[in-house]
Amino acid sequence: MHGGPEAVIIEVFGPISQCWLDHGFAYLTINYRGSTTSGREFLEKIWGNVGYWEVEDMVAARAWLVNQGIAKPDQTFVTGWSYGGYLTLQALGTALWAGGMAGMAVADWAIAHVDTTDTLRSVRALRFGGTPEEIPERYAASSPITYAEKVKAPIVIMQGRNDTRTPPGSIEMYEAKMKSLGKDIEVHWFDAGHGSISVEQNIAFQELMLQFAYRILNSKDS
Repeated sequence: MHGGPEAVIIEVFGPISQCWLDHGFAYLTINYRGSTTSGREFLEKIWGNVGYWEVEDMVAARAWLVNQGIAKPDQTFVTGWSYGGYLTLQALGTALWAGGMAGMAVADWAIAHVDTTDTLRSVRALRFGGTPEEIPERYAASSPITYAEKVKAPIVIMQGRNDTRTPPGSIEMYEAKMKSLGKDIEVHWFDAGHGSISVEQNIAFQELMLQFAYRILNSKDS
């Protein structure tokens, strides 16, 4: 799942997607509602109900993969970074997947609202239709931590300690809650901000995700 949400995936070479293909996985990315280039109505569809329509599109994409015989229902993973990392966690709490791999994610929008920059705080308040103090129920409905008890799939998260766009606080809370519930979760912290410019670090992230996926698939075969 791409970040943003006001971004778009076009037909370009992607080393990450190519890596999954080279290791025998089918790979699909979609421009969910909230993405750009498809008109203002499409982009603003998620406003006031963040996370709902995007996950609906993710579930529909998963169903298409299964119906086409491309993917197996119990072997389909979800992954993404930044807003895509948030959607990964949100989808795991509201639909069934084999596992989730999230990078630089948000697990609680109310906590992230307090911890982020002034500019992003204003942008997100516009997207939500108010602040967490004004509409706490809307922030809660859009936050993965709300659905922690419903998560059945294993999760791995890669999170920067110095990130101001997706601050570490909400992931720390999410990790603690998931572990208290006995959920299968790994959080790998790295000393950087919103991502890493280190090629070696990014290769290590990809290796970590591949090992995670193989572990889940091997457990299903045993």
